[in-house]
Amino acid sequence: TDALRWTPLKQHSGVLATFSLTIPVFDWGASRSREQQAQLRSQALESTRTLALRGYAQQFSTARVQTISASTRIRLMGSSLTDAQHNVEVSIARYKAGEAQIVEVTDAQNTLAAQRIALAQAIYDYQVALARLRQATGQ
Repeated sequence: TDALRWTPLKQHSGVLATFSLTIPVFDWGASRSREQQAQLRSQALESTRTLALRGYAQQFSTARVQTISASTRIRLMGSSLTDAQHNVEVSIARYKAGEAQIVEVTDAQNTLAAQRIALAQAIYDYQVALARLRQATGQ
């Protein structure tokens, strides 16, 4: 219309209705493709889940073995530390009695120091392994 007044505008206004009907005759394999994609996604998720479970089991087993190993080392180092301390005492007594040289005493003291360091390392390893075990179990 060439005017904005109501009368000419009313003559040119109307109603428009549209109807559309889609009938799928052939979708060129799109539905089959979507089905295959969904199956592949499901398989990928299952593989990821299995891999994660194996990883958690391996992490737990490794931490458990390390904890047991470090605990055994602590026990062994404790007994060898006692032996090394006794060895130092005997070496000092022999040196004072004139039966041994000073080298024997220093060797015994070096052995004692090495045993103390090994015990400290075993305790450290145990604490680290225990922390990893707690982490693996979610504590």
